[in-house]
Amino acid sequence: MDTINNLTKFLGTWTLLVESCKYEQGVPPVSATHVFSDAGSPNLLHFVVHWKEVDGKENHSEYDVLVDGSPHEINFNGYKMTVTASATEHKFKVFYEREDCTIEFECDSTTGLMQLLMKNLLDGKWYNLHQTYRK
Repeated sequence: MDTINNLTKFLGTWTLLVESCKYEQGVPPVSATHVFSDAGSPNLLHFVVHWKEVDGKENHSEYDVLVDGSPHEINFNGYKMTVTASATEHKFKVFYEREDCTIEFECDSTTGLMQLLMKNLLDGKWYNLHQTYRK
């Protein structure tokens, strides 16, 4: 698998389709973007995530992800998480995990859509949060 070539079609800005949000708990953001760019090393992507909450609060996170199919530890907004990322010809998948949260997303180059599913543990119960983004 030639991962570097597989990643180029996923680079750029992915914008939240707010109307697509389905939250079992909490309120979806009013806007959000994920920007993926080349981080300067083979199979390394720089992620910039920005979202705006209903109350106007803006959030921003930046980190690098090695796309090699193996788990790696990253700092995600002050939390240590394990991230595993892989790419094929048409799919780019990323899975984040810590004890009270998982985030999984898949970008599809054939549809131009990214599906994101977050699961949060709150008061002993898991809640699903689903978002769709378009490139």
